[in-house]
Amino acid sequence: MIFPQNLRLPLSGSKFRLLVLMLLTFTFSSCFLFEKTERADKPAEEDPTAKDDPDVREVTPDNVIDTLDLLYPRVMKNKYSIAMLLPLHLDWQEREVGRNNAISRIASEYYWGALLALDTLKACGIDFDLHVHDTKDDTLEIVKLLRQMSGKETDLIIGPMIRNHVKMVYEFSALKRIPFVSPFYDVADSGSTNHYFLLSVPQQEDYGRVLGNYLNKTLFGQKLYIVREPLLDQKAIADKLRQHLDTAIANNIVEKSGSISNIKFSNEDFEEDMIIFVPTDDELFVNSLFNKIAGRGNKITVVGLNNWLSFQTFDPRVWSYGNVHILTSFYVDYEDKNVVDFVLKYREQYKQEPRDFAFRGYDDMLLYASRLVQDGKYFQRYIDGQTFPLLHSKYQMEKDSATGGYYNHYLHLLKYEDDELTRVKF
Repeated sequence: MIFPQNLRLPLSGSKFRLLVLMLLTFTFSSCFLFEKTERADKPAEEDPTAKDDPDVREVTPDNVIDTLDLLYPRVMKNKYSIAMLLPLHLDWQEREVGRNNAISRIASEYYWGALLALDTLKACGIDFDLHVHDTKDDTLEIVKLLRQMSGKETDLIIGPMIRNHVKMVYEFSALKRIPFVSPFYDVADSGSTNHYFLLSVPQQEDYGRVLGNYLNKTLFGQKLYIVREPLLDQKAIADKLRQHLDTAIANNIVEKSGSISNIKFSNEDFEEDMIIFVPTDDELFVNSLFNKIAGRGNKITVVGLNNWLSFQTFDPRVWSYGNVHILTSFYVDYEDKNVVDFVLKYREQYKQEPRDFAFRGYDDMLLYASRLVQDGKYFQRYIDGQTFPLLHSKYQMEKDSATGGYYNHYLHLLKYEDDELTRVKF
């Protein structure tokens, strides 16, 4: 059952009944997410000398304490309560006057995708209590909501979408031991640990790791360049790339850092095939770089980041010449049956095309809600090291030793070819 707080969006629990029947076909492929899976652990080999040693105590279930049980006790329920904290800006005057249309639209699309996921799970026989809170863009509103939630039983928090608000919910989640999903933002710089934190998107350093693993398998004879602005976040990506490259490759990297006007290439640079990694989201920097290298090399491959896909100035000829590759957390295969079914249901329900936020909302809710059913409130310990394929990406979840939280590390590598982006498999 869904309990929206002051919600005026067009979807509610009572309106789902007809849609449930329409989603049944799509549902069956999604129910696998909470089928039981057995772990075939190899039994420990017996030490024949231990039987006669008086100092060796037999290990039994009665005298062993699993430390994970202290962090993640087995808490199973018939129905789970999920709270979504989203900047919906439901008051139209506040939304228009405050110019909050953009963030409101993102939050709404994410929410609508999440509702379709709950409907999919409902068709599998699973129902949830969903409480939706409009956080607006107001810190005091977050303080008030968290105070209200302190006295309620909540099994999972999803959102918010404002970075400062995420930090507040992060601390609340750690204190109250409530699993907390952040759709977009990490709070690793908060300096505190939270064993119940889950981040759905990869971190910046994952870009260096994934590219390093790819180049170790595919780099044969090309010269590797890193071209970046003198910024700490870009340096962190470059450093992570070096860490994951084979020594022979890492020792021969040419790194050029500075403003784009100060970055120069000699004719000798273009005498060999080259790969240029550009860990920046700055559109002017990227376009200026292409102007510097256009027509100068025999074979150039330029590797960029996710936000290149939203650049406003885009020349297909330049991208083709640069053999552009993109590292991104988002890629949808529109020939996949589950994707087609989702798009059709979303169109019918909301009379518009689903953007990436709708896909993310659907996948986040489908994964984490199904894990509640599978493994209980503290499901984190069971997803560590697991990979879950969903609509817009895979979720490759791993526990972070520094923060205690669980992070999705999966990235796609896309190649621009014949006026379209295709996924590179490696």
